[in-house]
Amino acid sequence: GQHFLISKGVLKRIVSLLNLKNEVVLEIGGGSGNLTRELLKENPKELTVLEIDDRLVELLKSIEDKRLRVLKVSFLDFDFSLLKEKVFVFGNIPYYITSKVLRRLVYFKDKVKGAVLTLQKEVGESLVGKGKRSATSLLVRTFYDVDYVMSVPSKFFYPRPKVTSCVVLLRPKEFNLGYPLEEYELFLRKLLKNKRKKIKNLLGEGIGEFKELRPINLKEEDFLKLFFSLKGKEGCLGAPYT
Repeated sequence: GQHFLISKGVLKRIVSLLNLKNEVVLEIGGGSGNLTRELLKENPKELTVLEIDDRLVELLKSIEDKRLRVLKVSFLDFDFSLLKEKVFVFGNIPYYITSKVLRRLVYFKDKVKGAVLTLQKEVGESLVGKGKRSATSLLVRTFYDVDYVMSVPSKFFYPRPKVTSCVVLLRPKEFNLGYPLEEYELFLRKLLKNKRKKIKNLLGEGIGEFKELRPINLKEEDFLKLFFSLKGKEGCLGAPYT
């Protein structure tokens, strides 16, 4: 499912977005090593590259650099306890696992100093509050400031994807939810799955100013306000999300 980014100009722009000198860097899906080589030019202290394809793992290991560590593992299974320091994350994300990758970046946000991701354009637009709003985009925006850096046409990839991609920059916010993250994610998914139903019918009575509204009518900041107003109300959120 990988589409390798082959544009030197785009690759150089990506690695220029964060100051990587003497930093610890994690790359998701090293692939053919195009981004890996550019990252090494930025003088990181250490670069860990995750890749699951045996042939590509060997190709990446052939890059001779003592700062480089190549692991045959998916980012979705990567053990963050292996990281001794916070990391900058880079990756050209396969479309079919984008939501899972973003979700993991939220759950392990305390290990992340920043992230630069190449992903589908419509997902990038959602992450900056444009286009279709999703539970994942709201989850990410609660904990990260997101900048839409640039669109990337399909001609800059091999093989060419059928969609336009984009580059986004994520910077962690100084924000502590104060409640289990799983509960907040469940809350967002419940509302966004039923966005045209009245909130009082989704969550019950006793929700003040929001009860006659529908999730589709809420402003972004209202989701957190509503979540905090629900804490302590037995049964409002239902079973844990899986």
